[in-house]
Amino acid sequence: MLLEIKNPMTNKIEDIRIVKVINDFDIVINKGSADGVSEYMNFLAYEVGEEIIDPITNKALGILEIAKGRFRVKHIQEKLSTLESDEYDIEKSHSAFSFTEFMEKRKQQPIKRVKISDLIKII
Repeated sequence: MLLEIKNPMTNKIEDIRIVKVINDFDIVINKGSADGVSEYMNFLAYEVGEEIIDPITNKALGILEIAKGRFRVKHIQEKLSTLESDEYDIEKSHSAFSFTEFMEKRKQQPIKRVKISDLIKII
C-alpha cells in the first residue's frame, strides 16, 4: 500500500493578487491560511506583458511576465497574508566577512512599481 504524503509547498494556489500596498516594504495578498499559504513560502510579484514570438520559428513562446519584486511571508491570516520585500543590497566592503556579518550588512530594499491587482506567484 502506498502512502500519499501531501507537501503544502507543491499545492498550487491560483489567482493570487496584491490587494493593498501598505508601505515601501509590505503588501497584502488575497490568500491566507485557508488557501494554503504557509510561513515558508516565497513569492514573485509580476505584471503580464505581451506574447513573445520566436523570430526564427514564428512559434509562440508564451506570455512575458514582467517581474516587479520578490517577497516572503510576514504574517498570515485566514483569508489574506502580509508579505515583505525579500530584496536586499549588500554594503560594499574591501574585506571578507562572516555569514553573520554578511546578514548584518544587508539592507532591505523598498518595493518598486507594484500596484493593487498585480499578480503574485509562488517561487
